Amino acid sequence: METKQIEKIFLVLLIIISVNAFSQKDNNKGMASGKADKEKTNGGKMKDSGGAGLGGLGSPSPGGGSGVISSPKKPEMKQYFVVFLKKGPKRDQDSATAAKIQEAHLKHLKAMSDAGKMDIAGPFGDDGDIRGICIYNVATAEEAKKLAEADPVVMSGRLIVEVHPFYGMPGARLK
Repeated sequence: METKQIEKIFLVLLIIISVNAFSQKDNNKGMASGKADKEKTNGGKMKDSGGAGLGGLGSPSPGGGSGVISSPKKPEMKQYFVVFLKKGPKRDQDSATAAKIQEAHLKHLKAMSDAGKMDIAGPFGDDGDIRGICIYNVATAEEAKKLAEADPVVMSGRLIVEVHPFYGMPGARLK
């Protein structure tokens, strides 16, 4: 993956995380401590005493658990799935066919949002290999992949999907 694409991905993810939910005092304290004491608790949740990184948010367990990280002082983190929509092998449709596929793609995205399965989606503003992202709010990566692959633009071969787990604060939003 190109450096510019990686920078773009990190920028998008940082925008999505609502870091202003943390007080400046707690954020500075967590980043300065340099350690993250984590211990597993019930239901796959983890405690984080505030280590390095994004204000001491900690990191999820590799096992996945319930997909939620909690802390006595900080909000819980929830697992989502980021789907990168990448250029596919079949991009040679005529303009009328491509327009029909795009219209069906937008209907699919709206249906996913209306069903509560996807929280945000959108294209990137350049002509890179990664054309856009969707953030699915579902239980598993397999479910996110299945829903994304049901998108007419993916079924047509114009785009392919790449799924990654992502942790964010429930209710975080773009401002």
